[in-house]
Amino acid sequence: MKKWINKFICISFFVLVPLTMSFTCYTCETYGFTIDIIAGEGTTEPPPGMHFGYNTWNNRETIRVIPAEGWHIEKITKNTGTGHESEIASEYYGICKFEWYPSNPEITTLYYVYFAKDTSTNTSTTTTTVQGSFSLITEANNDAYGNVTAEYSTSIPSGTEVHISAGPKEGYKFLRWELYGKDISGQFTVLLDTYYEDSPTITVDRDIKAIALFELL
Repeated sequence: MKKWINKFICISFFVLVPLTMSFTCYTCETYGFTIDIIAGEGTTEPPPGMHFGYNTWNNRETIRVIPAEGWHIEKITKNTGTGHESEIASEYYGICKFEWYPSNPEITTLYYVYFAKDTSTNTSTTTTTVQGSFSLITEANNDAYGNVTAEYSTSIPSGTEVHISAGPKEGYKFLRWELYGKDISGQFTVLLDTYYEDSPTITVDRDIKAIALFELL
């Protein structure tokens, strides 16, 4: 009996200790991001500066870029520290929202924000905001999971409040709405907002794609 106990202790040591060391190394590695306003007037949430201490793959942070009155976002760039820089948004009016995720090898992510003054319609100090009409695309993450509707879909005047609705089909449940705006390439990749009610009223001030997420009960 004593011999079997000794074998169990020996096996446990050589199996559990490496696993524990591996887990410790993983959780000790911390990730973070830095926000730097390069030009113009505006702010961000979280505020500009360094934000570190994220150490699990499940952590995420929603970043909001907020121009001051009379200003807009000229561009937002992302640098992962590898020398590669990409644009997240360009010539964006209003608040831009996107999410940061900790990922390897992007231990540190740098965001550079450039604000620019809105163009003036005359020689006075009065500035203009984006005018015109926009489109609203509503869809489900899978048509077999649920149905979606919207009051309007095209030629929506800027600032119009639009009611959207989502209804799950039998065997499924509604999770949330995710609203996306266009990036510099014209693709709907910039997360604008999230609604957890199935029938919210949203303000359309740009082209928007609203995706209703459903899942099995």
